[in-house]
Amino acid sequence: MNELQTRLAAAGVPQLQDYQTQQLTQILAQNAESGSGGGGQRGGGIGGMGGVMGGIFGNNVTGPTIAPNAVTQAGTVLTAEQLQTLQQMQQEQATQQQVMSLLRQTFMNGGQGSAAGGAAAGAATGAATTATPRPRGG
Repeated sequence: MNELQTRLAAAGVPQLQDYQTQQLTQILAQNAESGSGGGGQRGGGIGGMGGVMGGIFGNNVTGPTIAPNAVTQAGTVLTAEQLQTLQQMQQEQATQQQVMSLLRQTFMNGGQGSAAGGAAAGAATGAATTATPRPRGG
């Protein structure tokens, strides 16, 4: 809830009322996605690797996973602006989870990620990379 409150304040959107916080907490708890190895748990990250991978790659997937059903149900409790902020958080979380999954697959393959996997990782993050040749020195 703290992350949502922070984002609402930064966007100039009215903060959650006490009743909204209570109901949203219930909605998130009822729709919590439980993954093996700690997925969806604070700091657990994806498949329990969030702590290790997050330290290396700056994983910001914290708190419970925001399930799509929870976002739908939250529409009955939140204002349109508040709901939009929650939807943005859910989308960012899903993207982060996808990137972490691709990174985990790469490392499980001994760092020999496929070209398709690398392209998918670049597409997921919206990043383009280019190799810089090393200067030949004398």
